[in-house]
Amino acid sequence: MTILETIILLQEHKINCDRYTVEKWIEEGKLMATVINDEYEINLSEVVDFLYNLSLVGTADEKGIDDKTKIERLRTLVERLEVENDKLRWEKTLLEFELGISPFN
Repeated sequence: MTILETIILLQEHKINCDRYTVEKWIEEGKLMATVINDEYEINLSEVVDFLYNLSLVGTADEKGIDDKTKIERLRTLVERLEVENDKLRWEKTLLEFELGISPFN
């Protein structure tokens, strides 16, 4: 793929970028490319990998984060899941009450 084709594909996936940005990502090693006839060539699989890695930014699975950050992000996720679990238990109890289902069965 050319730089322009890459930009179009990334923009279709809601990634705001231009030629300068894509070239910067290539130079930083975030997006792999080869140079053919003084132009960057990018494999579709590299763009897919790049999009996947972007989807992990801010999560415990983000590429290149240290263990401390990973643990903190996992703790935050566990806390959010515990809150969601409590909410779902409460909703279940309310639905059982509305349906006349005894919680002691």
